[in-house]
Amino acid sequence: MADEREHNADQRQTKYHAKSQKAIQITNSIATFIAKDLRPYGIVGSQEFRALIKTLDPRYTVPSRKHFSDQIIPTMYNRVTNHVKRSLMQAEQTRTMPENHTGENIAQGLKATMEELTFNPKSPVYIVSDNAANMLKAGELLGCDLHLGCYAHTLNIAAQKALKVKTVSNMLAKVRRIVAFFHRSAVAANAFKLQADLLGIPNKKLKIDVVTRWNSAYEMIERYLKVQVAVVGALLSKDVKNKDKDLKFLQDEELQVAEDYVKCLKPLKSITTTLCTEKNASISIILPLHRRLCDQLLESSEENSHDVRELKATILHDLKHKYQKSYNFLLQCTFMDPRFKTLPFLDEVEKSNVHHAIITDLYDPESEATLEPPVKKVKKEKLENPEKNDNLDDLLGDVFVTKVEKPRPILQRIEDEVHRYTDLEPIPLMLDPLLWWKSHESILPLFSRKARQLLCIPATSVPSKRVFSTTGDILSAQRSTLKSKHVDYLIFLKKNMKV
Repeated sequence: MADEREHNADQRQTKYHAKSQKAIQITNSIATFIAKDLRPYGIVGSQEFRALIKTLDPRYTVPSRKHFSDQIIPTMYNRVTNHVKRSLMQAEQTRTMPENHTGENIAQGLKATMEELTFNPKSPVYIVSDNAANMLKAGELLGCDLHLGCYAHTLNIAAQKALKVKTVSNMLAKVRRIVAFFHRSAVAANAFKLQADLLGIPNKKLKIDVVTRWNSAYEMIERYLKVQVAVVGALLSKDVKNKDKDLKFLQDEELQVAEDYVKCLKPLKSITTTLCTEKNASISIILPLHRRLCDQLLESSEENSHDVRELKATILHDLKHKYQKSYNFLLQCTFMDPRFKTLPFLDEVEKSNVHHAIITDLYDPESEATLEPPVKKVKKEKLENPEKNDNLDDLLGDVFVTKVEKPRPILQRIEDEVHRYTDLEPIPLMLDPLLWWKSHESILPLFSRKARQLLCIPATSVPSKRVFSTTGDILSAQRSTLKSKHVDYLIFLKKNMKV
């Protein structure tokens, strides 16, 4: 027994070989922790981290920082890259760009990334970006099949123009000055808190707007209107009223402008929030939102005040003619989404045109000979001697007795799938259309390929802009000397590696 205990104790003290399965497993787990949790490479060298690992498993030896940065992370990057190459639908890739961000340089960077990920040269190229001139130039130089302006950015531009309406601009300037005063004065902030508690108003801090984000102006006014009574009470209190004599309250007319502004721009705020919070906002959502906005929500009525009509007209004038060049393509994308396939904003002739465009786009005479007809199981008629085969036929006939349909022309198959698809019920708005197509691939094989190609195009460039935030988290003070290739590795793994 003593010898056995000694043997077990020796085993517990024996270090893992670096290439043993357990050591490799732990090392990969640490590398995943570094990449996904945005930790510096140097953490593996800290005494506290090594003490933690020793407590968890004293037989494991933590490799050096250099081993992780030069071997483990690059190997993991290559493995995930190969996986992404097989599934490019949601890949997020980054590249450092020390050169000026001209259209030519951006186009070269995009081309290099596509070559690295081995894009099929025959596959269509779709780009979604903001509406900046250099991005438009890059798309033109690449010769992409579609260059779509980010819908969230398009709404931002329209809303920014609404902020320049004179009555709105004046009202915003007054509110901004009041809010800035409460932000910089501790006495005023405390008086506001006391007034809010006294009036039973939720003690919410006043928000101030940011020039580049129109929705921050919306949130500033919305918050101000909710707590304006507490604001006025605080400004009139004896401790505050003489702090800034130039502050002016909003008059009744200006309060009405503020309320009209919030009411008018609420649909744009809701759409922007939807686009930014939805995990995969597909291109198919653009037209339903755009038509709803332009055809109904921004239409002026006799009940609207002059200020509201001016606001709506300003926004509508900027939005109404957007996406004209890509309108037919967007219609096809909308139709391919089982949530929006009824196209309620079109008449029957226009719907028929969309169906015909999809059929024309899918039809390829050269593929006629290569596409195998679907095999459909059909119960065979009973044999001439029913007494002898009746039981066997009932038990196994629908499983083993089949016949293959005669080959049908590809055009007929496409038309059949269109009719079959349109006959199906639309799915609820909260469901994922790509998952729906995955489950219906067997009954709509030709359509499902087209759907996956179109519905993976995002409606906005918001997800790619979030990568910049990730870059800021990685390039912290502790990692200021990190090489650009390692930044690429870590961002790519953070966004594409699944734990």
